[in-house]
Amino acid sequence: MATLPIRKLILYKQGIGYFTRRGAIDEQTIALVIPRRATNDVLKSLNVQVEGDGRVLSVDYETPTTGETSDTSISLAERSSLVDLLTSLRGTEVTLQLDGTMTTGRIIGVETLNDVDDGQASLLLQNTDGEQVTMHPLDTVIGFTLHDPKAQRDVGFYLDISQTETTRMTLTVRVSEDVNTLAINYLTPSPVWRVSYRLVASGDGQARLVGWGLFDNSIGEDLENVDLTLMSGRPISFEYLLNESKNVPRPQVADDADIMQSFSTNPQVMAAFRTISHDLRSPLSSIATSIYLLSEVKGSLTDEQKRIVDIIQSSADNLNSMVENLLDIVNLRTEEHDEYSRRTDTYGTSPLGDLKVSSGYFVPMQMGNANSEHMVYDVENPVSVRRGQSAMVPIIDTTISYDELLVYNRDKMPNHPLRVWQFTNTTGLALEQGPVTIADEQYHGDGLLRFTGVDDEIQIPYALHFGIIISEKTTRDDDTIFAFEVDVEKRRLFVHYEQISHVEYSISSRVDDDNTLLIEWRNPRSAEFVDMPDPVMEQDQHTRWQVNVGAGVETAFTVNFRIESRRLLEMRNLKQSFVDELQEGDFISDNLHTLLSVYCNEKDTQADAKTDIDSLQDEYNQVVSRQAQLRENIKTLGTSDRETAIRDRILDDLETSENRRRDIEDQIERRTAQIEESKTAQTVTVNAIFAE
Repeated sequence: MATLPIRKLILYKQGIGYFTRRGAIDEQTIALVIPRRATNDVLKSLNVQVEGDGRVLSVDYETPTTGETSDTSISLAERSSLVDLLTSLRGTEVTLQLDGTMTTGRIIGVETLNDVDDGQASLLLQNTDGEQVTMHPLDTVIGFTLHDPKAQRDVGFYLDISQTETTRMTLTVRVSEDVNTLAINYLTPSPVWRVSYRLVASGDGQARLVGWGLFDNSIGEDLENVDLTLMSGRPISFEYLLNESKNVPRPQVADDADIMQSFSTNPQVMAAFRTISHDLRSPLSSIATSIYLLSEVKGSLTDEQKRIVDIIQSSADNLNSMVENLLDIVNLRTEEHDEYSRRTDTYGTSPLGDLKVSSGYFVPMQMGNANSEHMVYDVENPVSVRRGQSAMVPIIDTTISYDELLVYNRDKMPNHPLRVWQFTNTTGLALEQGPVTIADEQYHGDGLLRFTGVDDEIQIPYALHFGIIISEKTTRDDDTIFAFEVDVEKRRLFVHYEQISHVEYSISSRVDDDNTLLIEWRNPRSAEFVDMPDPVMEQDQHTRWQVNVGAGVETAFTVNFRIESRRLLEMRNLKQSFVDELQEGDFISDNLHTLLSVYCNEKDTQADAKTDIDSLQDEYNQVVSRQAQLRENIKTLGTSDRETAIRDRILDDLETSENRRRDIEDQIERRTAQIEESKTAQTVTVNAIFAE
């Protein structure tokens, strides 16, 4: 069969390649050899184009038949294939080619006296006339001829089946006789292509930007003069099983009329497993994407971090394999066109159908201008790469203008500012993320060029400026009130406080030239900068201020920011002094000040009354106890004149204490009534405070 060379290859960023084979043919059958793992992608995307009036007749391919070798009489092991083959051909007529002789007969079997590896095995053969059985040691058999056509077909079929278990398979394209030129397009998984940049300064703020695309040739054949295109776009590309035969289970007649429906054909179970497969594969896809992003910067990871990344990768692969095995066991792989997937009550109710693409499949790109035409990297010259090798191809080579900045951001690097190259992407192409090397006549450092759209600004930190040392000290002012809030709906009071923080920078220059330093801050949450000079940049939630640093001198700069807080004020904790402070600060109206003062006064009145009641109650208890003691003393006195005089004095004391007891009761009652009246007045005041 004829084969067609690869003429064009488009590699996409998420790991797929679109191949174009094209050429003149002089046969009606063309072989397309593909990796077995790519079978489904090829079958779903295969596009065969003929020139002229010819047409495509068919495309044949090997059906996966794992386990179907039992349909033949042939069964061979790896170490004893000859013995197994002869045993499988029992009863078949063969002609043996021995040492210098030929003999014909029917195979009876193989007699194994000891281990086959010791060569102690003989073939039993019944002669053609059937009268004699002979034994022929296998080590004397040079070969044999099969006379039975069915046996010939069985051996050929077994070999075809065995071939399908390799890593590659062949599709046979059949065309009509009048086809002279043919083109075949198809999609296969491909290693993700990468990008690497060089920035070489040439003086006067000019630099040469060179971009290289790196890709691997893992397709199993050499690439010769292939037109290569690297695509930064990410089309939706999903797996769909087309190369597996499906046998629909048939219902069986059962004696029990209420027998449960087969598990494998239950529509609810099928819908549940579809959802499970999507929901499990989505986080797996996110994990795979995260691992890929980590692999892009793997060179900057420690050995321990690399080990952890490898463990995550291995665990994700195992989990993905288990999901596949689960779906194989229950025979519930997703089929877009089965009768259940068309039922709106079980699946696919969205106008987009059942499409579920993990967010991790599309890595967010912070680009400004990145139209589709900006994300295509056409390699100018044809590419030739041998199988199993990788290549670097130039995709960008242009001159750009740049500025060098000194930026200090403590979150990025403490103590020293970063040297940063700033330039605008004037290449006309969106720049893929990748490492960039900064150099002129010598190497200066590495950076990471982020995803950047056309005409977008790029800033690449690549080295530290050790000639400038920066230290900082933070101080905070006391909290101050700046607002008072009455929440009428929830009947609550809130006090708004503010605190001013000061970050004082001490910038020490140890170089002989003046420098312009940019102090960069990520904008703090729930805070704002105050009493600051105008910034030179406000972008991406960051603010920069310019500081002129003289040669060999100390320079100071302070960043001030205000943090606001909102605190609940419990009414029971309200004090008159705080109410007066609110009025002095003009945070409340005179009317509200009056109401809050009344509330505080009533609260103080209740507190004083409760204090009085507690004191009176203690005295009351003492009086009652004293009275009880006096009564006990009277009981012990006799009738003598002296004892009679003592009894009279005790009776006078009892009369006095009884009068005091009754007075205390009256005072407690008045204080209790006062508290109730104050509570009533307080309730009226609270209602007035929270009135609409």
